[in-house]
Amino acid sequence: MTRTSIRLSVCFLLICCALPLMAQSVPAAESVVPALVKFTGTLSDADGKPLTGTVGVTFFLYKEQTGGAPLWMETQNVLVDKNGHFSAMLGLVSAHGLPPEMFVAGEARWLGVQASGQAEQARTLLLSVPYALKALDAETLGGKPASFFMSAAESKAGGAPGAGPGQAGPQVEQKNEIICSSPTNCKTSFVPLFTTSGGSAQVSDSIISQGGSGINVQGNEIVTSNINGPAILATSTGTSGTSNGVQGVTSSATASGVAGINTSNASGAIGVYGSGAGYGVVGTGLVGVLGSSTASHGVYGETTSPGAYGVVGLNNATGGIGVLGSAPNGDGFYTVNNVYQDRSAGGWVKAMAYVSGFDPGRIVSCFNSTLIGAPATIPPCGFSISKLGTGDYILDFGFQIDDRFYSVSTTNWFTTTGLCTDWNGACNGGPTLTPNQAQVFSFQPSSNSYTDVKFYVAIY
Repeated sequence: MTRTSIRLSVCFLLICCALPLMAQSVPAAESVVPALVKFTGTLSDADGKPLTGTVGVTFFLYKEQTGGAPLWMETQNVLVDKNGHFSAMLGLVSAHGLPPEMFVAGEARWLGVQASGQAEQARTLLLSVPYALKALDAETLGGKPASFFMSAAESKAGGAPGAGPGQAGPQVEQKNEIICSSPTNCKTSFVPLFTTSGGSAQVSDSIISQGGSGINVQGNEIVTSNINGPAILATSTGTSGTSNGVQGVTSSATASGVAGINTSNASGAIGVYGSGAGYGVVGTGLVGVLGSSTASHGVYGETTSPGAYGVVGLNNATGGIGVLGSAPNGDGFYTVNNVYQDRSAGGWVKAMAYVSGFDPGRIVSCFNSTLIGAPATIPPCGFSISKLGTGDYILDFGFQIDDRFYSVSTTNWFTTTGLCTDWNGACNGGPTLTPNQAQVFSFQPSSNSYTDVKFYVAIY
């Protein structure tokens, strides 16, 4: 591929860089060295044909003749004549022109040119004239305007020590100061808060201060985020067991160290989300540590909705555990209210009933694990009883029980009881039962007859 040839005839508009030193009567605005570089060149395509019209061109400054990353770059649209000739002003795109620091190190600089859709051309070494940009730094006294400096006050003798008659004393740097809104403001370590605008702006202490290696924020503050990301992101790069991404501490009995609130009504809204990257028991998404008080809670979940859950533990892995309770010297799981469990799951009692078989038969007390709240323990707890005859009853639990374990016992020592379902071989002489039903018999051997009694039934 033929590389585009380019002829640079660099003409810099910097020949007046020495004028500020020679003509002090010229206004300062007219003596600033323009940070622009004018040059002309020729552009052609890969076949050597001249490019014409308006062409987008990118200019690069490099430290090396080949390779390396550009130190500076900009793109301009230039007008190219029928012979491929064009003229451009480097630095025209930026309000500050070419950066003067590109030329103050005394090192060589190479210029690269790349027309839109073409390969970058061979770089051209810039000659010594561009280094006159250093004069711009000198004219501004190290980057500061002349107004930043002022003469020291003259002595009563008519001048500063060491200064002749009519001569200015040694120059000192003028320092800008802020004015505190009151004598009690502007305390050490506090971040200032501007209370007025412009001029001699007044400041007072904000709620943010720095202490040790941390930042302290006082009061109940709200941080909002309008982006799809966290309003506050705290990351701990430590690898020890005491490293915390977020740690909330409070000494109030009614306050929370960390409170996560989601005001969205969406079903997937989460107040606090904990994710642990570890495997096995060493990775924990959320840890709650309780104090020595009996009223302390490691993890506390509360809800005012009857259909919601205070704490939910989910594990979608086969054989996984949603909630693990472990207490070697106490109770692994404790609740002051009813315990709910899905009917098909194992491990807990699904239903319990204390039944009076005397006419017409009724459920005295009960528990139904498939109900939530008061309905789970208020008779009949979703159950029903029907009496077929003396000592012969059918209990309907409202959910399938014919594949569960069960037990039945009577309060009369001289009476025996039995329970059967169609699943375990049907009941002799009984009606066909649904999967939700069980038939209970109470029989008194001494009289060889059925008798009405009170009895207990438990479904596991």
